[in-house]
Amino acid sequence: MMRKIMLVMVLSVVWGCGAIDEDLDMSTFTGLWEVDFDRTMEEGKKSPKYDEKMATRMPDMIKRMMATMKIKLTDKEMIYLRGTKEVVIPYTVKSSDHTSVTVTMNQGPEEATAVFTLIDGKYMNFISSASDDMNYYVWKKGTEKQ
Repeated sequence: MMRKIMLVMVLSVVWGCGAIDEDLDMSTFTGLWEVDFDRTMEEGKKSPKYDEKMATRMPDMIKRMMATMKIKLTDKEMIYLRGTKEVVIPYTVKSSDHTSVTVTMNQGPEEATAVFTLIDGKYMNFISSASDDMNYYVWKKGTEKQ
């Protein structure tokens, strides 16, 4: 009896560890995402473009601007929403690991690579080879209003 209990415990640990190391797929990221203002401001301090004076003088303006920014990810495209403007960018999954998914996106004649990374199991960051403008943004799941 004790051997069976030990075997079940060992197998549970092995299966549990395997689940942690599974590669992500884009379903982890699909849905609506909005900027997490506080986390983005903290990450933004790491950017060479960070301007302490601007951040302290205009936090309300920056917060209002970020509040208008959203990203909607489907299984085939990234839709960037800013106010009433919408930019649809199709993508193809290139690779994945246990924390991120790498995709290729066509923006006109150019192909860009983007890496979507899961942070603490519920936040997202993405970086793109086309621009470093979003590198320090941290996104949280949003709610779609119908």
